[in-house]
Amino acid sequence: MRQADLCRGICSVASYSRIESGEAVIPLVMAQTFLERLGTDPGQLEQLLEGEDYGCHQKRQDIEAALRDGQAAQAEQLLAAYKEAAGEDKLEIQYVKYCQARIGRLRMRQDASLDLEARGQLAGETERLLQEAESLTIPKRGRGMLLSRVELGILLAETEGIGLDEMQNIQDFVREYYNMEWKEEYLPQVHLKYANLLAREGKYGRALAEIQRGLASVRSGESYGHCADLYFLSAQIAGRMGWERLGKEEQKELARKCWRAYSLYSLDRNPRAEAVREYMETSGLMALAPESLL
Repeated sequence: MRQADLCRGICSVASYSRIESGEAVIPLVMAQTFLERLGTDPGQLEQLLEGEDYGCHQKRQDIEAALRDGQAAQAEQLLAAYKEAAGEDKLEIQYVKYCQARIGRLRMRQDASLDLEARGQLAGETERLLQEAESLTIPKRGRGMLLSRVELGILLAETEGIGLDEMQNIQDFVREYYNMEWKEEYLPQVHLKYANLLAREGKYGRALAEIQRGLASVRSGESYGHCADLYFLSAQIAGRMGWERLGKEEQKELARKCWRAYSLYSLDRNPRAEAVREYMETSGLMALAPESLL
């Protein structure tokens, strides 16, 4: 790892050297970004916070909690207060844009009153926010790039512009630098996005292998929501390959994967559960589903 890779998009190597030698004070959000790019949990640093820095950290924690709980309106309100206090630091601006995009995605998922045109506009705005957030600290993607959790989240959320080679670089980074807890949080998402890109190019065998690696990376169940995505994508890919040509037992396994996805989505109150049910009905897999789904 080079200092230039650690500093890329944040500050110059000379500025980092002054911080390292104690000649300059490092802002909290910059310190957190450096630590996360190195795969180090800044939890110990957070325990030492006081005053304004602690308040800023707590606001972020509240925003993240609201987003995890699917509370779009609350997250938006908290983010507005955070933005007002954050100032013009580009790492703070990046976080605000990232959260605005996540709130937009949440609204698209939850608001059934949005028509097709409104959804398209919201999707375009969300993608624009993600690209703007990326450009602030990731001017160039490539092998050796180091990513904070916010930066990684931005790249995983984007729906355009990331290719297979870049996804391989992201996967290599997460595996090499992130601790076990973060790997379980992010590897299912990384494998899912990689599998989607492979499937889009018709590389179904490799896509299925990525899905299996994604499922294998989940140990404690913390990422069960992404397991649902992985199970459902696995069944969809098998369908594209011609599930009707499979044997009875293989078809039953596809139905079981769909059922697992349906169960996990339902547990999370995710409307994609109905998409799974619809897929099973149109594909004929419903007849092979467990009785609890019928």
